[in-house]
Amino acid sequence: MTDMRPPATDDKAGKDVWDALWEHFDLPDPIDPHTESLGNLFNRRMHLLFQRIFAGSTTQGKSLLEVGCGRSAWLPYFHTEFGFSITGIDYSDTGCSQERHILANSGVPGDIVCADVFSPPSRLLESQDVVWSLGVIEHFEETAECVKACAALLKPGGTIITLIPNLTGLPGALQRVLDRSIYDLHVPLRAEELQRAHKAAGLSPVECRYFLSSGFGVLRAGAGDDLTPGQRHKRRAIRLLEGASMSLWWLENRTRPLPSRRILAPFIYCVATKAPA
Repeated sequence: MTDMRPPATDDKAGKDVWDALWEHFDLPDPIDPHTESLGNLFNRRMHLLFQRIFAGSTTQGKSLLEVGCGRSAWLPYFHTEFGFSITGIDYSDTGCSQERHILANSGVPGDIVCADVFSPPSRLLESQDVVWSLGVIEHFEETAECVKACAALLKPGGTIITLIPNLTGLPGALQRVLDRSIYDLHVPLRAEELQRAHKAAGLSPVECRYFLSSGFGVLRAGAGDDLTPGQRHKRRAIRLLEGASMSLWWLENRTRPLPSRRILAPFIYCVATKAPA
């Protein structure tokens, strides 16, 4: 059957890209926000963010769905740390298969649905207390349409949490140089544009901010291990940049968190709510 979705809902990467990409990676390590190592700073900061978002509300037994859940370590984390009943949706067969292995390895129950978020099973519509995504909506030209599709899974009064890479500052400029083909799979968005997209989707933004002072681990050059000499040089450059980020993180651990600014921040997040019924 011909796919009749309008072009606005087309993923700039595409299912074949995601299936091929996930085949090149091992399953991620479980997320432990209580490990104090320097390399775990991102997970610790994310944990603090989620604690703040969920403060004052009961999460035990509530429902949380991750859009683009393929090969994600976050679903077991949300169940273990907050007691959420978890669901994931992804249209990558490989990603869904890997996610089921991740849940099984973690001993965490969950429902992984292999489907397109723009045409999900009807049972998922308005079914979730929280909808979360990491690195999903920036792959769609019509950002608000993607946010609207994610929000359709929310119960009235529910919360949506969106995290995307910041490609409008130095991280984006470096990604263009290191591997333009990867950069071109994204729509660069500023924080204010991300917030406007949530408003246009009929949601009420609570906060929308840049996240972390720096973090060049988001940069990519090539896929898998079959690299050209130029790609190997670029990966070495990324490792040097990651070392620079680690130096800043070390300083933050010794003093206090540095400000998150557009020029260096690796991520942007938006928290928004759906109107009650």
